[in-house]
Amino acid sequence: MECAVCQSTNLVKVSLAYEQGLSAYKGRSRSHGLSLRTGGLGLWGGRAKTTGTFQTRLSARLSPPTKWSYWKTFKWWLPGFIILWFVGIAVEENAPSAKEFIRLFNWGMDGYAGALVFLWWFIWRYNHRVFPIQHRRWDRSFLCRRCGKTMPAGSRTSAGEE
Repeated sequence: MECAVCQSTNLVKVSLAYEQGLSAYKGRSRSHGLSLRTGGLGLWGGRAKTTGTFQTRLSARLSPPTKWSYWKTFKWWLPGFIILWFVGIAVEENAPSAKEFIRLFNWGMDGYAGALVFLWWFIWRYNHRVFPIQHRRWDRSFLCRRCGKTMPAGSRTSAGEE
């Protein structure tokens, strides 16, 4: 297999190039000391632990597709629900016909809850139908180390056909 742009055979799987750009680190530090101040002699000490990951720009560009989160949707939906609830309570106190308002307000709250169900259905559909296809395509792609072009496995397109 060769690159469609530069005809180089120096290709690597995108998943491998992504992993090569990730680095995990762990660090520990300790500090001790003795100080003399106006209040007297003092001892101090401290410890710190650090963990994390470092990612190159190329690795970030080649990152795999991610699934959509139900939890993030709920975290954005819940404050809106609470605000609408308090607005409904405040307006209900001042509404001239409370029964009509309560009926309309309940319809609105049911619609808002239905919107969350619809969003979760949309997320489920993406995670079970679209995401697997995108992940397979990402896993089968290659990166040219010479020109930086990414291409799917088995592509035979020439440079001018894009």
